Amino acid sequence: MVKLLKRYFQEIYFFAVFFFFLSFWIPGHICLSLSIFSLFVISLFSFEFKVFKFKNQQNVICFILIFLYFLSLISGFWGGFNKVYLQKVAMKSSILILPLAFLFLPSLKPNFIKSLKLSLLCLFFISSLFSIIYFIFNYQASIELLIFGKPIWLPFKHHIHYGVFILFVFIWVIIDVLKQIKIGNTIKNWDLFTIGYFIFYIHFISVRSAWLSFYLIVFFVWLYFLKLNRNTIFYILKSLIVLALFLFFIFQFPTIKTKINYTKWSLTQTTNDYSDIKRGNSISQGVELIKKNPILGLGEGGVAKELEKMQNVSDNSNVVLPHNQFIYVWASVGIFGFISLLFLFAFLSYYGLKTKNYFLILFEMVLFVVFMVEPFLETQLGLALFLLPLLFIIKNTNYFKF
Repeated sequence: MVKLLKRYFQEIYFFAVFFFFLSFWIPGHICLSLSIFSLFVISLFSFEFKVFKFKNQQNVICFILIFLYFLSLISGFWGGFNKVYLQKVAMKSSILILPLAFLFLPSLKPNFIKSLKLSLLCLFFISSLFSIIYFIFNYQASIELLIFGKPIWLPFKHHIHYGVFILFVFIWVIIDVLKQIKIGNTIKNWDLFTIGYFIFYIHFISVRSAWLSFYLIVFFVWLYFLKLNRNTIFYILKSLIVLALFLFFIFQFPTIKTKINYTKWSLTQTTNDYSDIKRGNSISQGVELIKKNPILGLGEGGVAKELEKMQNVSDNSNVVLPHNQFIYVWASVGIFGFISLLFLFAFLSYYGLKTKNYFLILFEMVLFVVFMVEPFLETQLGLALFLLPLLFIIKNTNYFKF
């Protein structure tokens, strides 16, 4: 049995990763938890003690993640070992299991990486068609959702998480296109269609964090071509014309017009019944929590307890967490957790630039944006979308760099 597993290790590894992404569409967390655990079990077949070296920069990233979990684990000593603490520590065990798994896992072979990209593209296209069809047949109801600041219906558990998934796939396509351009190959019509369709779809869905991340990616790609272009002034002029036409067309999308109008209106309100006001208030409350214990934090269990009092709710399931991951980490596990998270982002940028792994840098931009507007790591799905794509990109640096 062991010999058979070792013989077909790459095939099993590929299907485990693909099932991980597929489990995002399956209700509940059982399939997602099983896929995380299966990756760890598979990694044991490549276990070697020599991987525990800080000289390997990929390992440093894994150890930072494991340290963040360790802080959550020991926070019970000062924040209390209550029910919320136990739930958080159990959920965040992914931060321990997946980095350990990728310490041992090898990189995927190029043919499996290409197959995984194609599989994820199929998931993207199928899911996008469902939301477009729903919008067409429920046009009035969809517009009403947008008027009240809500995104259109999406075949995913959370709209911000869905934005991260499709941006991960989009960046993968962009990176492969840039690699082809660099070696002098022509861009395939299929890739052009995918990029064009994605530009339409990212503006069709009403997810502002996805829009902002998309424009950061476009700006990065623009800088890349600016560096390659010899006639800088002419390139900038052409870019301004394209930008003007682009802005004219995208503002004709009903989802964009309605969302912008809602954002302008909600920011003029003074009550906290609107999403933008709620986000701002939740971040302010997070800052107040930090002031209570800036060094150690309030612990994974202590944050919810304090927010219950602040928000005057009887059940911690109704608590609104600070909509900023950096502030939440500082409030829960203290200044050391906050510095570790900042150091992780800084080190990812350093590693991406050093190895010319621009996939890592672009995906890091997406993560930074969502961390600023969402407590992204406080759900299992958010953790999964943070960890596996990130670790997968790092582990396969030799394939993605150019």
